[in-house]
Amino acid sequence: MKLFYFILFTFFFPLSSSFGAVQDCDYANSNIGYVKNQTKKALSMKDLQMARFYTFKALNALEKSRPQIEDCGCEYALDSAMENIEYLKNATKATSIAGARILLNKALQYSIESLEAIANHDEHGS
Repeated sequence: MKLFYFILFTFFFPLSSSFGAVQDCDYANSNIGYVKNQTKKALSMKDLQMARFYTFKALNALEKSRPQIEDCGCEYALDSAMENIEYLKNATKATSIAGARILLNKALQYSIESLEAIANHDEHGS
């Protein structure tokens, strides 16, 4: 009986751990999509305070999704997300809407790069 459980454990444990990474990548993809949408909303605002509001929403979501991005194992997505965090932080400190838009456009590019990196995660062999 112990041999049966040992064999069962040996075959199913590697499968269950691989599903966790896929699920983390799905969560990270979903969260980065939310960050992208909030960044777009911030870009569309004409008022600096409203732009900051949506920027903070994007920043909080990205900070909270960092563990899923790390668990996904995609280094390209993690690097893009870390750059995105820096641009979003700087956008919250901008003193003009024009300055914030420049930083938000860069943050949006990094969101898109992160999404592409996660989509192509299997191809670049992280």
